[in-house]
Amino acid sequence: MQCYAKPLLILAGLLALLLAVLGVVLPGLPPPFLLLATACFAKSSPRLQLGNRLFGPMITDWKQHPAISRRVKCIIIGCWEA
Repeated sequence: MQCYAKPLLILAGLLALLLAVLGVVLPGLPPPFLLLATACFAKSSPRLQLGNRLFGPMITDWKQHPAISRRVKCIIIGCWEA
């Protein structure tokens, strides 16, 4: 990866993360900004992707077994808004 690509990916990831946080409050923002932030952080540095206490274990689990665990499925169904 070239020397200027890493900082640009980190900046894009931070911007997407900010938009994801704003998307929680503002109803008109599309939701996939968190996925974009994760992709940017994954391409820029594995430490930024896996170092997160909340999402790091889920990402590691996904890399080992590319499937959503039963626990996560139950959480998603429980948080679903009607």
